[in-house]
Amino acid sequence: MRCLTTPNYSFQEPCREQADLPAEQPQACQDARLPPAHAHPRGPLHSREPSPQGTLRNLGVGVLPASSRLTSSTDFQAVMRHGSRAGRTTVVVHVALTGDAKSMAGFAVSRAVGGAVVRNLVKRRLRAIMADALPTLPAGSAVVVRALPPAASADFGSLDADVRGAMGQALAKVSA
Repeated sequence: MRCLTTPNYSFQEPCREQADLPAEQPQACQDARLPPAHAHPRGPLHSREPSPQGTLRNLGVGVLPASSRLTSSTDFQAVMRHGSRAGRTTVVVHVALTGDAKSMAGFAVSRAVGGAVVRNLVKRRLRAIMADALPTLPAGSAVVVRALPPAASADFGSLDADVRGAMGQALAKVSA
């Protein structure tokens, strides 16, 4: 039977039908994926353990610190205008000797390289390459690596060879 209301909606008849529900809770499964009682309801299950794969440094991947990155457009323009340039099939490298105490690197990856996922992949590869190559440069070197569209389909080894070759050629021009 359905509950009916009067036209003024102020009074509602009580429903006479009720579902027959048991009052006790069902048994929990053995493999239920519930957090322990003391865990945060939206937090990870084991938040205090390190990630199983380790940090990037433990995997042998170099990490370029933020303090070693060129970020301002004026720094990019200065390196690209006053430094020397050398190119390969996947990258163009600009190198300038600034005289600062620290070597820095910047990356320019345009939309011509590909979509956002491809551009980010190329940037991560370039950062890893420059993390290993930057300590070998003379102090005060500023490097801008501009990725070309073939960088999207290049593997890490060929991208590494192109960056190091172009960087060596640009350094030879700047030193001369």
